[in-house]
Amino acid sequence: MKHEVFNLPGFLSSEQHADTYLHFYKTGKHSVKNKINFSQNLICILLEGSKEVFNQVSHAKIDPGKLLLLSAGSVLMSESVATNGRYESILIFFSNDFLKDFCFRHNSQTFKKEKDELSLVTLAKDDFLFLYERSLKLLEHLEEEHNLRKIKIEELLLYLLKKYPDQVKTFITQALQNSLQNKIKQVVLANLEKGLIIDELAFLCNMSVSTFKRHFFEVFHTSPKKYFIQNRMEKAKKLLQMNKRTSEIYFELGYSNLSSFSSEFKKHFGKSPRQFHAEFEPKEKVFESVA
Repeated sequence: MKHEVFNLPGFLSSEQHADTYLHFYKTGKHSVKNKINFSQNLICILLEGSKEVFNQVSHAKIDPGKLLLLSAGSVLMSESVATNGRYESILIFFSNDFLKDFCFRHNSQTFKKEKDELSLVTLAKDDFLFLYERSLKLLEHLEEEHNLRKIKIEELLLYLLKKYPDQVKTFITQALQNSLQNKIKQVVLANLEKGLIIDELAFLCNMSVSTFKRHFFEVFHTSPKKYFIQNRMEKAKKLLQMNKRTSEIYFELGYSNLSSFSSEFKKHFGKSPRQFHAEFEPKEKVFESVA
């Protein structure tokens, strides 16, 4: 069963070409791993409940004491209501054009290229940010005013840049710089041991499965299936060399049962995990007796 993909902020707004948008979101229902494509960057100010997000390389969870900075792209997002049965947040969307203009007017030379990581940035709220979210709430029922909206978003970015310069510079840099091959590499390397399937990895790259497989081969020179099997087998070998039992590691490696793991291991190394493990067991015992 394929889950619906939500495209934001387009799904929420009729202003398809606006470079900024505010949305006051409320719900009384939990949601689990919704697939969401963001066409703009997002700052999420959480008021009630909790939010958990997986993007290409990172995972983050926030509560009302934090806010989240997220660059445009695809994520898996879960939301949990508070104990009172409510979830509430303020979603602040802004385009890269808005961000470029912001950088230009506020000393763009200070924004240097950082690591090629699409990390999720979470920041703790302080007194200013709690007052800021209250000021936004006062705008909730006012008729939308584009210039006021832009000023409020710029106010927030300027404060965050002053308060958290390293994190916000990283966020701005990664929002403005992104490459297809880097994205695929980051997604794959960050999720080697997280149990995501090919369909989910393709979604996080904002690609169809066929397109993901094609670009994957260009980056890694093999298929996703062979690549992940190779990595699981190498990890299995290391764990067995550390004297861990086969029955202790097959689930950790993402196999649903011991039989399928043993079969894959024998196909890869020409011997069963039990046989491989036995080759190292005597060496450990000899070492212990000598010691």
